[in-house]
Amino acid sequence: MSYVNENIKTLRNRMGLTQERLAELIGINRKALGAYEENRATPPLDKLNRLAALFGVTLDQLTQHRFAEDAPLFEEPVAEKPAEAPAVQVEKKRPFSRTGHPVAAFEALQAIPYVTYKYFDKYILDADFQNRLNELPAFGFPFREEGRVYRAFDMPSDSYLEDGIIIGEQLPYPSVVKGNERLLVVSLKKGILLRKLESTPGGLIVKNEGGEDFTLSDTDVRELWKPVGFFSRGLPQGQPDLSALSSQFNALKTRFDALV
Repeated sequence: MSYVNENIKTLRNRMGLTQERLAELIGINRKALGAYEENRATPPLDKLNRLAALFGVTLDQLTQHRFAEDAPLFEEPVAEKPAEAPAVQVEKKRPFSRTGHPVAAFEALQAIPYVTYKYFDKYILDADFQNRLNELPAFGFPFREEGRVYRAFDMPSDSYLEDGIIIGEQLPYPSVVKGNERLLVVSLKKGILLRKLESTPGGLIVKNEGGEDFTLSDTDVRELWKPVGFFSRGLPQGQPDLSALSSQFNALKTRFDALV
């Protein structure tokens, strides 16, 4: 049985991607993606391969493994052993290859681990992930302070900011959140969000700009981060040349005055 349609929606939500953003990333329109998620159409092979690469899973996992809320993304089936076979210690398959600095260099540089979109789900659900942060890409941050924990994340796709990387300083949780600033929250059900938050008994109220607010319970909140830096992937738009516009306007005004 194929779970591909259900999995697309489940994994998209875990990565914090909107339908519009995921459709853009795989080169289709939002209506086509909606048809995939609602089981009205099945993605062609090239789109399945792009989705699997984006989610950081294999094609077999995307189509055959059910990534429901209660099923961890990287849960590995336990192979049945013959009764007469001796116990053999099998090394757990690495969820991703070593792409960062070796541990000693990583600690010496005090580098900040960088969690990309494809690792959002591992970061939230994989209990072993925190012990493997040194294997992630990492970079230095000039404004860090001793004794504080920092982490970099791809900007959540539904954020008000442009596409880029956000640096966060970890806050203790539960902690008092006044609701007048945006914080990065890592949650089990909603993924990674950058929103205005407000403390409430037993959880956090998430201000959903343009929609209805919702509540995250204390058990659903994994981490809380205060943004302290932001890197954009695009150059800012240039300022218009006001002097040139003024000259053009004066020339048009002169021509208009001559006509009347």
